[in-house]
Amino acid sequence: MVRVPSHDQHAIEHALDIGADGMMVPKVSTSAEAEAVAAATRFPPAGLKGVKTPIRPLNWGFPAGCEATGSGRRGTR
Repeated sequence: MVRVPSHDQHAIEHALDIGADGMMVPKVSTSAEAEAVAAATRFPPAGLKGVKTPIRPLNWGFPAGCEATGSGRRGTR
């Protein structure tokens, strides 16, 4: 469990990238802010979180597109 410093998308993505299974986000006061926080935790099309594929020579065997992000969505509630 990680407490991020703000509801900034970059802070949320960084917490997830280092392996956080859950997070506490301070000062979320409106439904719009809550929706933005939720969107920052999900891959498109359900959210905004980006995914970076390995560099081209190492791309062999890496699942493409939605196949790569689908497993991430299955673990997100």
